[in-house]
Amino acid sequence: MFASQISKILSKEAPRDFLDVYPADQIPKIKKRAALVVNTDPNDKEGSYWLAMYIQDKKTIEFLILTYYLHRYMSPTSHKM
Repeated sequence: MFASQISKILSKEAPRDFLDVYPADQIPKIKKRAALVVNTDPNDKEGSYWLAMYIQDKKTIEFLILTYYLHRYMSPTSHKM
């Protein structure tokens, strides 16, 4: 799945806090509550694992490995893009 596809899905599913999808070497500084997705590879690589991050405040960050969930989302029995 491409970053643009993930961004399209999450912009609809979580519009309030979702920022965007970023490669590992281009993560922005976050100063407020936010949700974002980061690929573990830098911008010049193909990409490997997707990590969702929900930043509640300076001390609380939740992580979720998205690879499994994205495959389920894109399965024929799930949502269609």
